[in-house]
Amino acid sequence: MLRKNLSLVAVLALLVCAANFFSPYWTVQRMRGAIAARDYETFSAYVDYPALRESFKQQLAQGGAGADEAGGQDPFAAIGQGLARAVTGPLIDLLLGPAALIEMLNAGRPGVTRSVMSAAVSKVPASAEPPAEMSVGYRDWHTVIYRREGATDAEGYFILRREGWWRWRLAAVMLPS
Repeated sequence: MLRKNLSLVAVLALLVCAANFFSPYWTVQRMRGAIAARDYETFSAYVDYPALRESFKQQLAQGGAGADEAGGQDPFAAIGQGLARAVTGPLIDLLLGPAALIEMLNAGRPGVTRSVMSAAVSKVPASAEPPAEMSVGYRDWHTVIYRREGATDAEGYFILRREGWWRWRLAAVMLPS
């Protein structure tokens, strides 16, 4: 009887570990299914929009930090940087809605392109092409990288973060360098 109970506990522990390991793959499949069905509400449940927008803003600000150094003593460079920051925040808030994000995922890379901007304005993804082949890989226990198959880090990728044991949400991007 004890051996039987121990075997049952071991099998259950193995199933919990396997379910935990495969949960981001399940999330990605659910996201892709929502995209295919054009179910933006279900898709949005898998996205942490505030964290995603903040990720975009931080990376764009870091890109501007190098321009500050290159500008040297030019006072107009500082004014330009301030103006750029004031404009980019609201622009990113407008651009990163479900349709624009779906357009990025279908293309297989994060970033603002003409088709992403068109999708943001029309609120409908414009891509008629089949979505890019994507791969999922763990970075650590709480972070998963979702990128186009065969892509390098320089091409950019999407980042899913764990919430609790089973839930994953798209929470950040690494923009192409």
